[in-house]
Amino acid sequence: KIREKFSYEHSPLEFSPPSAELFEFVPTSSDEIKDIIKESGIKCSPADILPQELLEENIDLLLPIIVDLVNRSLKTGSMDGVKLADIAPLLKNQKLDANNLNSYRPVSNLTFI
Repeated sequence: KIREKFSYEHSPLEFSPPSAELFEFVPTSSDEIKDIIKESGIKCSPADILPQELLEENIDLLLPIIVDLVNRSLKTGSMDGVKLADIAPLLKNQKLDANNLNSYRPVSNLTFI
């Protein structure tokens, strides 16, 4: 009954990709990246080339390099090197059977750099 109150140009099950495409990005800045890092924190993966402590201690020194990596990625449209992740099983609920693989969900730990 509720669907009858809405009008659709297409069937609600049809999907059409957006018509607008992005062809250029505004380069990021050190301030923007620093704000993002402050907000989200530095969480490293075992696959990262630098340990978390080293990144945290030297973030101001490494910031121009990180900004350059982000801007190059945006300019080229390439995310090579960022696609690596360590995947670990995490028990969904402590009450579930730890010997049953269906009791787990995968958790991805993406690389920071």
